[in-house]
Amino acid sequence: MAEPVAKKPRPAPATVIGPSNTGTGAEIGTQLFVCVEHLIGLYPNSIRREDMAMRDGFNVLYNEELFSRLIKHHSVKWDPKLELLRYKPEYDLQSADDVVAELRRWLPRGGMPVATIKKSWPNCMPALEELERSKRIYVIRTEGSTERAGQPKTVFLNQTGKTQPIDEAFKRPLVEGKTPDNPELIKELEEAGLTPANAVALPATLPSKAKKKGPGKGRRVKVANQHIEGVDFSRDYKPAPQ
Repeated sequence: MAEPVAKKPRPAPATVIGPSNTGTGAEIGTQLFVCVEHLIGLYPNSIRREDMAMRDGFNVLYNEELFSRLIKHHSVKWDPKLELLRYKPEYDLQSADDVVAELRRWLPRGGMPVATIKKSWPNCMPALEELERSKRIYVIRTEGSTERAGQPKTVFLNQTGKTQPIDEAFKRPLVEGKTPDNPELIKELEEAGLTPANAVALPATLPSKAKKKGPGKGRRVKVANQHIEGVDFSRDYKPAPQ
């Protein structure tokens, strides 16, 4: 009997090694973006330059180009005396007076969304509530029956500094006045010679007639192949007799 042939072991699958995740990237633009995102995550706290380099692994201590571009970024605030870096939001709000000052600049645009204030000052709600109690701002809240009903949506600056009372003579007709029912209102309008808005007859729209396109006037027609004009191609060609 023939001896059995031993099976060759299968080679192990090749391991593909991809690029390692360095965390901060190799390009200067990528490193700058990651640094700014790191400061956003720390906001409203600041961080020392050395701590950002030694503790968090960002090369802002020895890479002068990266550090120069970082402190010149429009979303970064740099304190050279204390060597502190901090994220600078669109609106620098850290107190109730800052909110009032920003609302004063927002007057031409109206109210300021609460979501915009929260982006610049995440812990702004106690200050907004205190400003509302002191009647320095007006707060518009969400409506409806959901759980989010009654949440502050937009704030407006109270330019007078106090809430003006509404005169009772003005408020009484609005509160006590009775709005007539729809059938009664239509009847009163008809008796007064007025037509209800939903009864106005709209003018009938006539179907538009499609215009027939005639031959263009004054258009010059170019005749091609003038050398075969008058030739009957349905007949076989016969040379003319000599």
